[in-house]
Amino acid sequence: MYTDEAGGQRQTYYSVFINAVGKPAFMFSDFSFPSLATATVISPAKLKFQSVENARAQIDQGNNNIVRLTPHIDLNA
Repeated sequence: MYTDEAGGQRQTYYSVFINAVGKPAFMFSDFSFPSLATATVISPAKLKFQSVENARAQIDQGNNNIVRLTPHIDLNA
């Protein structure tokens, strides 16, 4: 959000697609804009179980920590 020349509040949204296929992984700790992490625009990426059955088996065994954080970036848009 910003204030225009007339003093009005303005906010603009842009639809964005970032094609990062084939690019090396970008580490969360190397991100140049820490304010985006503070504002939770970005966060550490997470990996889920490929199999719902395997995840359910882990939960049934009492393992509630079934989401694995990675050092990469996830966009929270």
